[in-house]
Formats: sequence, structure tokens, C-alpha cells
Amino acid sequence: MEGRVAGALYDLMDSSNEAPWYDTAYCGFNPIIAVALDEYGKTTLQEFWAAYFGGDKHNGVRSIYQNTIDYDQAPIIIPIPDRSILQNFTSEHFLNLSDYVYDYESSAQLLTYQIISVSDTRCGISLDSHWVNASPQMNWVGSCYVTVRVNDSIKTVTTGFWLQVLQINSRISLPVIMRD
Repeated sequence: MEGRVAGALYDLMDSSNEAPWYDTAYCGFNPIIAVALDEYGKTTLQEFWAAYFGGDKHNGVRSIYQNTIDYDQAPIIIPIPDRSILQNFTSEHFLNLSDYVYDYESSAQLLTYQIISVSDTRCGISLDSHWVNASPQMNWVGSCYVTVRVNDSIKTVTTGFWLQVLQINSRISLPVIMRD
């Protein structure tokens, strides 16, 4: 165990990162020694990690994980409410997935998003980075369940939401007031 802890601390400190593995952190010596020499002292790696202020916890947790020490917390997904769209309408960027996800170590820009499945392809669901787009098939009315996956490069969580394509029953025309 001591070797893995030493390797994890070294991977946090060194500037040569061993790609394609998880060692992507470089914080230098000062943030590590500042935590280690703190007046209260840290006697375990877990205490060190809780006090670590290297700033880049996303890459830091990856470097520790490379040494088979898993302090990564999976992304947290707030339930996505059901959505609706009118038939024969297209909506680009109608749902920002990053509004519904939080990760303790990773910013929203470092998370990856995927659409895993759509129960009915006529919904016309697509993904643009973290934005969900909807372009339902013309004249189609119905619903679909969209399953979404979020990954912080170590752990993955999955959620979903319903999209309802609503029929237009009538159109209301507003009066036009013209000036002579």
C-alpha cells in the first residue's frame, strides 16, 4: 500500500505524464508539501486528499486512480424533467445536460455526455457536446424515452427523460393592427 501512495503522490508532482493512462496531473511539489506540513498534519492519504488544494482535482483524482486508489466520486445527476415539443417544430439546444449534472472533482466542461438510446427514433434526438437537440419526424406525434450517459473519465452514470411530441390542434391568429 505504501508504494501505491508514494506513486500517487509522485504522479501528482511530476510533469511527465504517462499517457494514455490516467496520469494527467501536474501540480508540482509545493501544493503537496503545503498540505503535508500543515500545522494539523495529515497521517493518511485520504486526509491528504481531503485537504489537497492543487486546484485541478479532475486530473489529480485520475493520477491517484492510476495507482489503484479510488477517491473519485461519480457524477451526480439531478432528475431531468420530462420535455415536450410541438409537432413539425425543430429545437436545437433545447436541453443543456450540464445544468443537471454535478461532479465534485470535474467541471462540466471536462465531463463527456452520450445518448445511449432513444425508444423511438422518430423523435429525432441528437447530441451536440452537452446540448440535446430534437427534430421530430414531420407530422409525427408521440413520445420517446431518451437515455443519457455522463462520464467523468473514471465513473459513469446514466439517467433519462421523456420527450413528448404534441399535436397542434388549432392555430390562433392574432389580429393585425395597421396604421394608415
